[in-house]
Amino acid sequence: MGNWFILGTALVIAGWLWLRMRRRTLAIKALAEKLGFDYIGEALPRTIKLRGSILDYAHSVRNVIDGERAGMRTLTFDFTTGEGKQARRYTALATQSQNDVFQINRYGGDLTIECSDGWTFAIGRTLTVEEIESFLESIES
Repeated sequence: MGNWFILGTALVIAGWLWLRMRRRTLAIKALAEKLGFDYIGEALPRTIKLRGSILDYAHSVRNVIDGERAGMRTLTFDFTTGEGKQARRYTALATQSQNDVFQINRYGGDLTIECSDGWTFAIGRTLTVEEIESFLESIES
């Protein structure tokens, strides 16, 4: 009896997590369409190199959208670092620019700015789709 309860609980949790991820994916696809971006999915374009800071440890990249804002190539993606209980999920906003076009200081929050190979990344805990949209719409040249 106890094993069936554990199995059932695990299946419910796994289903809930899958549904949550599926909803996020659909919301990000809708955002990409609204902004005229391309939804790429689970692979970064070859032109982007993740060198420096937390990006060195990025894996499980997902929900990649690619487009242009204020004349700059712009990407947004979710990624994970670490494994098991050490796993942490983040969102990265990136522009092919050396400037802090996201104006992080104006908006506050726990995002940090990193630069790598001509790209500027704003990285923080997993952002809501509304937060991603707000940051993307705030980009100025």
